[in-house]
Parts: sequence; structure tokens; C-alpha cells
Amino acid sequence: MDAPTNPSGLRAIRAAGVAGLVFAGTLTTSLVLLRIDPLILSDIDEGGSPSQVSDTTLVALYLIPFSGIAFSWFLAALRRRIGRLEDQFFATVFLASGLLFVAMLFAAGAAASAAVAAGRFDSLPAGSVALVFGASLAKTLFYGFAVKMAGAFMLVSSTIGRRTGAFPPWFVLVGIVTGLVMLFSVGFLEPLALIFPAWVACVSVLLLRADPAAWGES
Repeated sequence: MDAPTNPSGLRAIRAAGVAGLVFAGTLTTSLVLLRIDPLILSDIDEGGSPSQVSDTTLVALYLIPFSGIAFSWFLAALRRRIGRLEDQFFATVFLASGLLFVAMLFAAGAAASAAVAAGRFDSLPAGSVALVFGASLAKTLFYGFAVKMAGAFMLVSSTIGRRTGAFPPWFVLVGIVTGLVMLFSVGFLEPLALIFPAWVACVSVLLLRADPAAWGES
């Protein structure tokens, strides 16, 4: 006779799946909007003063905190399940890489928001310098650090998924390969950043369709 299913455990798995989809949607939207209307040197007019920052950029930056919150929820709910199935070493690396990704994401968003503020409210030439510096800092924090933390998170998550049997073999292989590419990437490859939200969306779908027995909930 099968053991009864744990309702609270199932709710946590489903919550992680929903939060992961929210994260994937908001971060992808933000990155696409910034790709359409980038915050770069061309945003400075010929007179040397900051040009008007468009509403598209403002919407993109507004979504970043919600992306971080959704990922934190995804991380917490998923960690609850992994904590029962994995040893402390992998669970610690899993948590640390996820939290560092959120921290770098928020730091990049803060730097970009400061650059936008300089562009909108400072009419002096010094404002253009602040805009360029803030935009450069935001890109460095995100593509230089957040993307690499995302790669580390994918690697350890895929390893845990393989050891516990929670992820299918093909998905484990995809996670390891793409995680290594992101971890050792050089330069600011903007399309590369879209891999992580796509991967999180796939994990979320797997969670929403998960067999409770695979996660120790039956």
C-alpha cells in the first residue's frame, strides 16, 4: 500500500515551479527590453549631456527586483526538497551560488538605476560620466559575475539532480554543458544570459509535473 502524500511538500514543489516561471518571465522580459533599448554610450547626446532615458529602460529595471524575489522563492522552495535528499556539501554550494546570483543581480540593477537617475536628473556634463560609469558597472556585475554564479548554480543543481534522480539524464547533461559555458565565458555575451532563465523555466516545468515519490513526498 502506498504511503500517503505529504500535502505541504507538494505545495512547496508547486510553489518552486511557479516562482521559477515568474523569474524566467520577468528576467527574460527585462533582458530583452534592455537589448532593444540599451543603456550604453550611444544614449549620450552630441552635446555631452545625458539624453532622456526611455520608458522601455525604466520598465526593464523595474522588473529586476521582482526577478530576484521570485528566484529567492524558487531557491528556498527547491532547497527544502533538496535538503532531504542531498549531503551538506552540495546543498551548501547550491544555496551559496543561488544567493550570490541574487546579490549580483540586485547590485547590477542598482548600478543601472543609478545611471538612469543621473541621465534623467543631472543636466550637467558630469551626469554623462555617471551614466557611462553606471552602465558599465551594471554590465560588469551582471555579465561578469551574476552570469558566472548562474553557471555554478546550474552545475551544482544538475549534479544534485543526477545523484537524486530528480532530473532526467538528458536534462542533467544540458545543465552541465551550459553551466560550464556560462561559468567560463569571456566577455559580455548578452544572448548567453538568456540561457539561465530558460533553464529555470525547464526546471519549473519538471517540478510542476514531478512525481512526488521522486522528491520524497509520498
